[in-house]
Order: sequence, then C-alpha cells, then structure tokens
Amino acid sequence: MAEYDMALVDEIRRRLDASYEEAYEGLKESSGDLLGALVAIERRRRKSRKGRSAELLDEALRLSEQGLLRGLRLKFGDRVLREVAVGRTPRASLLAGLLASVVNEFAVELVRDDQAAAEPSGSA
Repeated sequence: MAEYDMALVDEIRRRLDASYEEAYEGLKESSGDLLGALVAIERRRRKSRKGRSAELLDEALRLSEQGLLRGLRLKFGDRVLREVAVGRTPRASLLAGLLASVVNEFAVELVRDDQAAAEPSGSA
C-alpha cells in the first residue's frame, strides 16, 4: 500500500470537498501528483453523474411507457424542495428525465403513480 503526504490529502479534500477515500484513490491513480489527483477525481465524478443521469432518463421513459410516471421530486439532502407533476405523455416524461439529468446539485426522484397500474386500462 502506497503512503502519501497527509498535506496532499488535506489539499485535495479542501479543494474538491473530497472524502479521504477519493483523495487516496486520486493520488494512487496519479502516482502522488496533486494536479493529476485533482483531475482524476473530477473525471471520476463527471462519469458518475453522467451514468446516474442516463439511468434516471431511462427509468423516466420506462415508467412513462407503463403509465406510471406521476412527477418529479426535487430534494436537497433529506429536504423535499418541490414536487413537480408530469403529464402522461412520452414528451412530458422525456422533459422530466432531461430536467432530472441536468440538475446535479439536488437529488431527483421519479414519483410513480402506482394507482394507475391498479386501474383497468379500458373496457371491451
């Protein structure tokens, strides 16, 4: 296991609000280079956000196709800031998914309409 100067770890944590684990992994990836570690951590965070955004968009489209998407819930930590109703059209769910993928500082949850799944889809 490689050892790194704690001053480097503290500097990474200060600059990027990184965890000790992120700082260690960044330094390990960059062979102890501070700038390389900062770049590595930023790159990893960007990839992670993009992956979550794509998953959320896929889920929004899937729920919309099933008629189960009711809205979005915007959260900051545990606090719900706003719940936004979404129409039951593919266009509305696409817009909801895109909105969710753009908002990085907040947690965005899809709000399912489980009641719609219980309702009959039509009469014969």
